[in-house]
Amino acid sequence: MKIFLDTSSLFKLYHKEADSAIIKQALTDNNITTIFLSEIAKIEFASTVWKKVRKQQMTALQANEVSEWYLSEEK
Repeated sequence: MKIFLDTSSLFKLYHKEADSAIIKQALTDNNITTIFLSEIAKIEFASTVWKKVRKQQMTALQANEVSEWYLSEEK
């Protein structure tokens, strides 16, 4: 199965928040062969990370770790 993830769903895989478990379960319960992301996902992801820092929902250290993890896994 091929799927498209929007940035909010993608972010839930890297940072625990509401519905993170649902997204993870959906990915493991289905035969996912390909995940598509939009061209601007990297920019939107970074924006989401630093928005969480501004709202004090994430520390700058966590933001750096999540960003590095996301970028290192990006193919």
